[in-house]
Amino acid sequence: MRNRVIYWVVATVPVDVLDLVRERFETVGIVRFTAAEVEVLGPESTGTASQGTAVGLGAESGSMDSVHCMRVEVAVNEEFLTPTITVLEDLTSEGKRIDFHVGELKDARRIRTGESGPEAI
Repeated sequence: MRNRVIYWVVATVPVDVLDLVRERFETVGIVRFTAAEVEVLGPESTGTASQGTAVGLGAESGSMDSVHCMRVEVAVNEEFLTPTITVLEDLTSEGKRIDFHVGELKDARRIRTGESGPEAI
């Protein structure tokens, strides 16, 4: 078996957008992902900085706001990376406040089944 790249996509989404993310993921074949409640910290302001980006986190005022969000995490292979990003970008273009990051995973393991690598996702 050839070594396939696995990607880790992590997004913060408003709580009321989680069901929409789930529906859109299902339409592109993503049926397994993790969601957790989080507090995103940022400076007192509106815009993307209050949604958890690194912009302005060291503001002179020192005042921090927290925004209740959901963190969505999904491991995907190359075939599903573009559809995953497209779902998140489409929701953003519809006015939903979503920030996401993509990185490569060295490995994935599913302890319950003993699967590893791309088979584990």
